[in-house]
Amino acid sequence: MIERYFRGGAPSTKERLRLLAVAADMIMSPFGKRSQLYERLQSGELDRMRQRLYNQYKDPAPAERIMRFIKG
Repeated sequence: MIERYFRGGAPSTKERLRLLAVAADMIMSPFGKRSQLYERLQSGELDRMRQRLYNQYKDPAPAERIMRFIKG
């Protein structure tokens, strides 16, 4: 059942579940919440922050680093 419903577009279900676990740890931990609030309040003007985030989104390097971490 897990193989059927959790695979999504990932190469394997195991890798997808690892990625979900890493994302959940980053978001649900107290450190993740605190850093999220800090980023929101200290990043500067909203338009500049959106522009920086968009430029980071176009860069494939962060996704590649995360996949190496998951596989490692």
